[in-house]
Amino acid sequence: MLDTTKMTTIDEYLVFASLPENDGKYFELNNGEIIEMTPPTSRHVRVAGYIFAYLLGYIESNDLGIVFADNCGYLLSKRRLVIPDASFVSKGRIEEPTPNIIPLAPDLAVEVVSPSNTHLEMTNKIEDYLNYGTKMVWIVYPEEKVVDVIRKLEDGGKYIKRYTINDTILGEDVIPDLIFPVVRMFPKS
Repeated sequence: MLDTTKMTTIDEYLVFASLPENDGKYFELNNGEIIEMTPPTSRHVRVAGYIFAYLLGYIESNDLGIVFADNCGYLLSKRRLVIPDASFVSKGRIEEPTPNIIPLAPDLAVEVVSPSNTHLEMTNKIEDYLNYGTKMVWIVYPEEKVVDVIRKLEDGGKYIKRYTINDTILGEDVIPDLIFPVVRMFPKS
């Protein structure tokens, strides 16, 4: 049994997550606390899949780095492990074969918001991504069919721009020349 009176380390997290009774469950490590994630809905999985597929095609055809789908863990610190719904690491930042848990922040993290996500949870996750080196975060709202693109400014503040289904997101300096129509993120039905 896990001792909840102390902060959990990544090694303890890995042991806990691999227990037979945790098979098929999703966990993140947030400031030393193991958080069980609610299983995603089919809509969530489809949106994340559309995003992953589009990014994968573009990034692989341009040899820009590696794209990961959901369930790829990033160790941001000894007590913070996140699992974005899709992510990108630029070429040269990580070697093949990739480790089971990526020991750095992704260049791009994509989070598809589920009804079970709280505003505080998402705000904290965005802050952690940016503070540990993620250059761009996409927060995708399937119900509203909008995407917030968030970047950290040099003065420590944040730049947030909302894109609607009629807009196009550019990869800027994170994924050069990427043009991603927001409409392509969402199923037609």
